[in-house]
Amino acid sequence: PFYVSLDSQSWFSGCATNPRSDDPLNELPTERKCPTADDSAVERWYGTFTFIEVYNATRFKPSVAPVGGNTMITIYGEGFVETVDIRCKFGFVSDGTFDPDNPEDVAGELTGVTPNTVSGTFIDSFSVKCMSPELDKGVYGFGVGANINYVLVPLQVSINGLETEYTSDTNPFVYSSQWVISSIFPRNSPSIGGTTITFFGPYFHDSTSLMCKFGNLFATKVQRVSAQQVLCRAPSVNIHQRINVSITVDGST
Repeated sequence: PFYVSLDSQSWFSGCATNPRSDDPLNELPTERKCPTADDSAVERWYGTFTFIEVYNATRFKPSVAPVGGNTMITIYGEGFVETVDIRCKFGFVSDGTFDPDNPEDVAGELTGVTPNTVSGTFIDSFSVKCMSPELDKGVYGFGVGANINYVLVPLQVSINGLETEYTSDTNPFVYSSQWVISSIFPRNSPSIGGTTITFFGPYFHDSTSLMCKFGNLFATKVQRVSAQQVLCRAPSVNIHQRINVSITVDGST
């Protein structure tokens, strides 16, 4: 329990004014008699205060997602604790005053923005998950110049929801154009496998987790030739059949 005093004489045991702060696991009753030093009692929120180890986020899966959001992202790290206040921050969005002609202050920080946050869900001490929000294209200049197909934003986690206590890890998260397979060549190959199939599309992001799938089977070799072209070696199959093909990053199609 923790103790609070307003006059340095009477101490409230296990009392606080915010149940979300004093009961991170949401396990304790919301009201309880809190005795003071003189045995009087007042109604207050009751709970416990928790000290936790420093937590961090080291990688994400998938690490690339469409700009429209609504992709479930698993964040891996260590030191995560189950609370009702987990927040994930995907960069920033305009607060209504953002000026694309003057996006940064003299220190190089974005101005006229507010954190782009969503609630997170505890999985275990090494992972949490959250649904990616939509990217603010105006803030990041998506679709223009070097950002025509993708942008990098910091993805950070806070266990208690405080803006000052997000992870400081610098691993970037990638928002990209929606991946679309425009065509493939050739459109058939022997069932023994080994044929190199070229996938064409408007944009495929460069990633070490890039994979091609032929039905439920993965290609035996993948090579990204350019942002519009990926080479995949077809696997072998037992029977002649027509199947769907796809390109994935970290299992996200």
